[in-house]
Amino acid sequence: MDWASFVVPSVVAITGMPAFLLAGMLRRGNLGALPRLVARGYVRPEALARRLSYLLMLVGFSLVAGGAGLLWAGSDEARTMAVAVPLVVLVNALAIAMIVTVMRAGRHHGTGRQ
Repeated sequence: MDWASFVVPSVVAITGMPAFLLAGMLRRGNLGALPRLVARGYVRPEALARRLSYLLMLVGFSLVAGGAGLLWAGSDEARTMAVAVPLVVLVNALAIAMIVTVMRAGRHHGTGRQ
């Protein structure tokens, strides 16, 4: 294997790092880390932040595992497809889970004050 075969798996694994960073920020209850999510607008912002943090950690781990899988696949097209297809499905399913989580979160009605 030459160095070029490490580029794509490395890029896939590195793209998981922002998910870990954002998950860490949310784990501390910082909903302001996400645009358009304001903590005072939700009934239980800590629970929402924990749930989103958990889902983002799963996205990060999926991308790192996908990078390792692509490294294992090498130039074998069948192995590459066996890694890439489940990776795409998993990351998209987690994105849908995040959207559903935000949509199900209880919001305050009215002025936003309690």
